[in-house]
Amino acid sequence: MGFIKRRLRSFVWLGLPVIAAAGLFFGLRDGGAAWKAHRGEGVAGTFVATSAMCKVTGDSCSTVYGTFTAADGSVKREDVVLYEAPKELSGGGEAAALDSGAPHGVFLADGGSSYVMYTIFTVGGALAAIAWVLFLVTRLRRRSQVAA
Repeated sequence: MGFIKRRLRSFVWLGLPVIAAAGLFFGLRDGGAAWKAHRGEGVAGTFVATSAMCKVTGDSCSTVYGTFTAADGSVKREDVVLYEAPKELSGGGEAAALDSGAPHGVFLADGGSSYVMYTIFTVGGALAAIAWVLFLVTRLRRRSQVAA
């Protein structure tokens, strides 16, 4: 058996299930909330930045943590991420935000474009799962035909 054939077999047996699980997990975990935020559904409020995790080589911060407080005061969430935070947002900075049910964060008031990424994760995971199941069914059919 050739090197490439062995690698392909390893990818099918190990890679596809991992891709399927990761894509479906991350896509479905926050995907619904991202779509709700995109449609403007959720609790409107204000996000106040308290800390940021910035890139080593640049001055832009990729992950901004802070406190979200609903406009009506009904919800207060501390130490949450603001998805797609503006680059100029730093400690103490404020932004209009929307809590649409994501477990670890809130979205910008306009909803942003995170829903596209989560949709791609979900579709990619589903396609990997379907490909893996089809591979297993084909493999089992071949084995039963050889045994007969």
